[in-house]
Parts: sequence; C-alpha cells; structure tokens
Amino acid sequence: MNAQLHDHNSKNKSTSDSVSPIDVLRKMLLKYISRTIKKLRRRMQNINNDMRDAENADTLKRHGELIKSMLSSITPGQKSLTVTDYSCIPPKTITLPLDEKKDPANIMNEYFTRYKKLRRKAAAAQKRARETQAELEEWEKRKRLCSVTENIETLHTLKQNIFPESLKIKKKDTPFSGIGKRYRINDALIIVGRNDLENDIISKRLGRGNDWWFHAHNYPGSHVLVILSKSELAAEQLHAAAMLAGWNSKVKSAGHGEIVYTRKKYLTRPRGTPPGTITFSKSKTIHITFTADDIKQLEKHRIH
Repeated sequence: MNAQLHDHNSKNKSTSDSVSPIDVLRKMLLKYISRTIKKLRRRMQNINNDMRDAENADTLKRHGELIKSMLSSITPGQKSLTVTDYSCIPPKTITLPLDEKKDPANIMNEYFTRYKKLRRKAAAAQKRARETQAELEEWEKRKRLCSVTENIETLHTLKQNIFPESLKIKKKDTPFSGIGKRYRINDALIIVGRNDLENDIISKRLGRGNDWWFHAHNYPGSHVLVILSKSELAAEQLHAAAMLAGWNSKVKSAGHGEIVYTRKKYLTRPRGTPPGTITFSKSKTIHITFTADDIKQLEKHRIH
C-alpha cells in the first residue's frame, strides 16, 4: 500500500450526490419520517391489542362475584364451579375452573385483582392511544409537507424540528456513541458516517478543530473523522482512515483512489446546502490502494 501526499490551498468541494440539493434533503427527511410513521403505527397496533385484552376485565369481575356468591358451598379440593349467571339475558349456566390447591377465597381475590389490573391497563391504553394518534397525525402532516414543498428553507426548518434530541450534540468535543461506525486504532477513534445525517453530524458537531477529516476526493461517500488523544496523526491512523473513506465511497469498486483530508477546523458547510455538503479551505490528498482483505483487517478494530 503506497501513499503519496500533496498539499492543496485551493478551495475544494465534496458533495454527497449529483442530484439537486432539495431532492437530497427531501429524500433524507422522507426516509426518516416514513420510518417514524411505521413505528407509530406498530405502537398503535400494540395499544389496540392491550385495549382488546382489557375488554375481558368486566368478565373477570363477574366471575369473581359468582365465586363470592357460592363461596360457602365450595368444598376443599373442588376443581370447578358450575353456576348460573343471572346477569345474562337469558340466564346462562357457566363452569369456572378452580385451583384445587388454593383456598376459594384466594381464587376469588385473584379474579378481582386481575380485573383491577386490566382496568388500569385499559385506562393507560386509552391515554396512550390518544397521544399516539395525535402524534401520528402530526407526522403525516410533516410527510405531506415534505413531499410537496419546493422551498428548501422549509425543508431545513422541518429538519430542525423533527430530529430527536438524542441526535443533537451539545458538546462539540464529545463523540456521540450512536453516530457512525467506530474503529479504535491505537489511541485514535475513527468514526465513519453511514448516511447524510451522520455525515453532517460528524463534520459539524463531533471532534475538535485539530482532529482530521477524510473523504473520497470529488466522489460521493462517507465522511470519516479521526479523533485524536494526541495532536499528531500517525501513519497507521492516516492509512486506516483513508482506506475506510475509499471503501465507503464510489471509488470502492476501483480499489484505489485519491482521498482528501484536512483538519476539522478548515471545514465549512455553505448556507442552504443539503446535509453532507462540505467545503474546505486547506487540505492534503493521499492516493490509497485497498482490498477487501485490508478492510477485513480493519474490521478487527471496530468497536461499534
């Protein structure tokens, strides 16, 4: 694996796709919104199942009352109780199973306990159903807006409003554990973006100014960040990050290509551009060659 380094002072641009910025942003948002709607629908289905289970509550209460009415006639070791339920029209004769090892009073109390539990479950399910339905309707509105608007500022506002707080990094020097594929090479943490949102977070929110950022030169691909515990970038870390940037980009099929890298402090995202679009004022390039075996060896260092 040979590497040649070249300094660049001209401003370069790396884009994550060749389509229009509004289409890139719309696609990312619709994917996230559709996934959220799917989760909410599954939640609503589970809530409806809970509500159906709770419909048995009144039956449990009635059975408890029937056992109570016949409590004095139940003999020890009795396995069932046949009784007429006069609450039904016409009256209905039913047989209730009894646990021969339990005291009849305890069996009666178990029916009443299960009744109360299901009633509480039903009340909670009804509240969750109202909340989830309102949430689902809101996300459906967002999906419709995202699908029809041609205003990129509207999409950016929508993006700011919908992403969960867990994706908002409050400390720029704190690597967020849920973002990107992660590798540990000696004392360096290497983070590889898996989509436009993660690329955007990696480039804007993670690491410090003197950490190193990598990307396939002039090709769509993952943003790769090397977070150092020391200020110097070792050759092994440089090669690993460059190979990961190449492997997770459009140059993967070629098995080699130029990788641009720079200090994070030289990165800028132009206003109004979609996530994953970055410009830089100072950089270097390394021509890297990599194989599937090289990446397989790197996977041994993967921690997330």
